[in-house]
Amino acid sequence: MPSLIALSRFGSMPTLHRICRGGSSREVHLGEEKLIFFSAENLTDQPIVGHATFNVTPETTGLYFKKIQCFCFDDERLDAHQKVDMAVDFFVDAALAEDTNAQDVSAITLSYTFFRSTEADKAKDLSRFVASADPDPRRGQELFAERCAACHALDRNKAGPLLGGVFGRNAGSIPGYNYSAALRASGLTWATDNLDRWLSDPREFVPGARMPIKTLDPMMRRDIIAYLQDESRQASAKPPVTSVAQHAP
Repeated sequence: MPSLIALSRFGSMPTLHRICRGGSSREVHLGEEKLIFFSAENLTDQPIVGHATFNVTPETTGLYFKKIQCFCFDDERLDAHQKVDMAVDFFVDAALAEDTNAQDVSAITLSYTFFRSTEADKAKDLSRFVASADPDPRRGQELFAERCAACHALDRNKAGPLLGGVFGRNAGSIPGYNYSAALRASGLTWATDNLDRWLSDPREFVPGARMPIKTLDPMMRRDIIAYLQDESRQASAKPPVTSVAQHAP
């Protein structure tokens, strides 16, 4: 089994939506997180709410294709004649290399089809994927709960330091938390720009940092940061939080 696999991206063309075709491909290491985009366009004069279903081929690889974040998780609203680029954050489990039934696999094809939804009132708006859209702190709070809360809280140290009031705070400065020497010595004061770089790739931004998790989707980073900024504004009016000493694993 080669250490690199080529992931081809295609899409179907239903009557009311168009999902980009083009046969673009991406080479990824097994176990490596990657971000790819699909374009969706509403060809009608009316808003459409739909739900995307995905397919992975060859079938033997479906067990190993892991989506971290995907537009297919929710019902989605696409306005009349709107076109958006939608992110899929994924990795291919390294266990694929040990599967004797997949030894001849050199490419995986991921495809999507949109269908009309019967639960339009629960739909999310695909405009959140537009780069020019305003930051959405409410979506950021949801993303924080999904992606960050296992290691971070706003009011206490966990595996990672508390993040309440992080805007304007010096990096590596929460009392009682065992930061890496690299982050303590970084001289950073947390603001929008450097939080975006940090979330994108912590270890590249601050060599020697211990945080391993990347948030590759810029729209997700935008909204998480907006949530933390809103929370920091609210926290600035409250008494300081007392942290509890706790060591990183």
